[in-house]
Amino acid sequence: MPVTTQPNAPTAERHGAVSLPGVPGERISYTLRTAAEAVGLSIATLRRMNKAGKLRFIKIGGRTLVCARSLHALIH
Repeated sequence: MPVTTQPNAPTAERHGAVSLPGVPGERISYTLRTAAEAVGLSIATLRRMNKAGKLRFIKIGGRTLVCARSLHALIH
């Protein structure tokens, strides 16, 4: 089932972030672009970190998302 968002949806939903059910604002994943912007690294660097086992990606269909817990652990 394709996921659609409304034009008035919160910014996170429009940009591909997935929120935990029942926990408003708590993301479980980030798009590569959003994750790269959030931590100030390039998408290529995030991919290298994933390959090195330092960052976890989630593949859904043809889409690659960054696991939020993995990203938060990286920066803390």
